[in-house]
Amino acid sequence: MERLDKTLEKHQMRFLQSSRGILNWNKLRREEGSIAVFVTALFLIALILSMGLVNISDAYIAKRELIQIAEEIAQKSAHSLDYSRYYLDAYNWEGQNRTPLDCLAAKLLVSQSLLSARLRDRKVELDSISCEADFLQLKVHSTISPVIDFFIFRAIIGHEENIEASVEATTILGK
Repeated sequence: MERLDKTLEKHQMRFLQSSRGILNWNKLRREEGSIAVFVTALFLIALILSMGLVNISDAYIAKRELIQIAEEIAQKSAHSLDYSRYYLDAYNWEGQNRTPLDCLAAKLLVSQSLLSARLRDRKVELDSISCEADFLQLKVHSTISPVIDFFIFRAIIGHEENIEASVEATTILGK
């Protein structure tokens, strides 16, 4: 048994010392090819960062699109004038260069418009609506899928990004 152990140990040492050995210490000590590994690692980092920037810029563009959708809805709703309040107190409203909103009609128009509103084939949902005498504020949200679906990004933000927007509209008379 002892002889077998010595023979096995002798062959292992030869294997490790040979140029074909898996753990050739001389090859590991040399620095040949280390720049290639460094450049490859930098390239992978740059690639991941650029994919992240693509997703960030896409989310920014989606937010701008959502703001445009919400502004269109708010502007249409701001045309819901309350004529009875306007004519009862016309002098006061004209002095402010404003006209009163019919908040009930404006809210109904917002609800109807949101039924058909879509951001990249996803539904736009209303978070809150605030309507005062001549002022309308909408807060809406929607979700988008990332352009580049990478496992690192899924761990950070999930499969969808939530986009929120807040817009305001008022009734101002032009002179």
